[in-house]
Formats: sequence, C-alpha cells, structure tokens
Amino acid sequence: LVAAIGADDFARLLLEAAEQSLPSSHCTIFALQNNGRVKRVSSASSVGDDASLTAVQYMGQGFDKQDTNMRWLKRKRPAVHTQLWMNQQSAEDVPDAQYRRGCYEEVGIRERMSVLALMPDGYRVAISFYRHHAFSPFSASDLKWLSSVALVVANCVHRHSQLMAETVSL
Repeated sequence: LVAAIGADDFARLLLEAAEQSLPSSHCTIFALQNNGRVKRVSSASSVGDDASLTAVQYMGQGFDKQDTNMRWLKRKRPAVHTQLWMNQQSAEDVPDAQYRRGCYEEVGIRERMSVLALMPDGYRVAISFYRHHAFSPFSASDLKWLSSVALVVANCVHRHSQLMAETVSL
C-alpha cells in the first residue's frame, strides 16, 4: 500500500493489498474538502469499472449529501490527533430509493464497510470497501482486521491526496 501512494490507480492497489484479509468487490475513497464539497480521491472494482461509474453518479446526483459517512464527517471538527471511526452499512440501510438503486442494487452491492478519518490538519476522508452478493457479508473478524490497519490506511490515503494535490498544482 505504501508503494501505491501517488499512483493513478491507488484504490485498485488498496483493494489488492487488502484482498487476502478483506476480500471486496469495490473500493472508493472520498474526501470532504474544507468548502464542504466531496471529492473523489480514487475508486476501483475488482472487475470492470462499476466503482468509478457509480462514484460519478454518486456525486453527480447529489447522493453524497445523503450519505451517512459524508454527513457524519461534515459534523466533525479536526482534533489534535487523528481520529478514526468505523461504519458498516447494508443496502437496506440506505433510505433514499434512488440512491440505494443507483449505488447498491444496480451494481449488486450488498454492503459497505468504511473507515472514517479526521486528520489534525482538517483532512476528512471516507475509505470504503464494498461487497456484492457473490461475497459473504462482512463479519466481526473483518471489522476487527480493518480496525487494526485503519490508521495505516488513512495515513497512506492522506499522503496520496497530498501528493496528488501537489501534482495538480504544478
């Protein structure tokens, strides 16, 4: 994962790095910018482009404003030390039918497990792993594993975002 920092296909490399311990069909990384807008950092699917296409729809149709991860991150203030939270959501937990249909049902997503990170510099990010119906549901051991590596993953995502921002501004 550290080697993936700065790579154009960061989410794909994260998905591959986690595959042995947390097999997932998709990975998305969304950051909440200081202006309150959501930015897609990276997205990937184990097969095809579903995660990237869904990410475009998610932002284009304003589903980020309904997403429990983004709403939670918007309410939080930066802290002295990095703070991490875990969130798990099944498709049935999404109250808006259009959001649920477009981002879960049409691409066969059963559920997601997310790391929500607040960094001392104000950076806020949701790193999500998704499982479609071909996978078993996330388990307590999956949550335990992701919790054990969440700080490393969040710090890698943060550094990746910093490098990508530097590249854009050059």
